[in-house]
Amino acid sequence: MQVPGAMSLGLGAAQVKSQIGEPLLAEIPILDGKSHYDVNEILVRQVRGKLAEQLGFELAADSVGYFLKVVDRDGKLYLLVRSQRIMSEPFVSVLVELEWPNGKLYRDYNLLLDLAPLPVRAAVTSPCLLYTSDAADEEDS
Repeated sequence: MQVPGAMSLGLGAAQVKSQIGEPLLAEIPILDGKSHYDVNEILVRQVRGKLAEQLGFELAADSVGYFLKVVDRDGKLYLLVRSQRIMSEPFVSVLVELEWPNGKLYRDYNLLLDLAPLPVRAAVTSPCLLYTSDAADEEDS
């Protein structure tokens, strides 16, 4: 239910910017329509434990804590999700709570991290012998 005249926010699709073997970095656009909230008006946190259970989400018992931060880039708001530790698993699950003066929302994200690309090996060349005709010319003289 939405209150008439209330300025609502939403969360877009996450874009994962890191790979397995790196700390997690993901960006999520904050969809604000015409509301134009300031970064300081939006609170964000990761939901874990009993609150997650009460909301109907089953999270892993060893759910990892992530750093969440709202940033403004050229007038567009984004939620950054970061980890301090190196990611060794391809799947990351995080439940986000976004709160602003006129509302609150929860959204669960299941992120997939790609494997790091295989290093490209430079072609190995064998040394080749270069014969010149100078040596043959010397023998002829």
